[in-house]
Amino acid sequence: MTNEELLLIEEKMKGLGSLINAQFLGTHDRLDKINGKVQKHDDQIQEALAERLANRQKQNMMFEKIPELEKALRKLEDEQLSSASIKKWIAGSIAVTGTLMAILWISVQIYLKAHAG
Repeated sequence: MTNEELLLIEEKMKGLGSLINAQFLGTHDRLDKINGKVQKHDDQIQEALAERLANRQKQNMMFEKIPELEKALRKLEDEQLSSASIKKWIAGSIAVTGTLMAILWISVQIYLKAHAG
């Protein structure tokens, strides 16, 4: 091989080296960009996991309160039922009293008409 051929090959190798270095730099820049996105996604995932943990703890606290709430609900239902029963009894008593008063009034009117004339 002649000196010219060696110089030409050396020149081409330098050009290839520069091209490869430029491609590595471009790849490095893309990797930095991808790593930034990965870090952002990782932060979002960590935030979601922390939020999910807080929600599960809150759910567990609520599940623990269910028996108490069921008791309170049962008590309210019983009170409502007894209150409704009392209201019905009062309404029934008033109706019966009114009916008896009407019967008594009519009876008195009939008696007075029968003895008045």
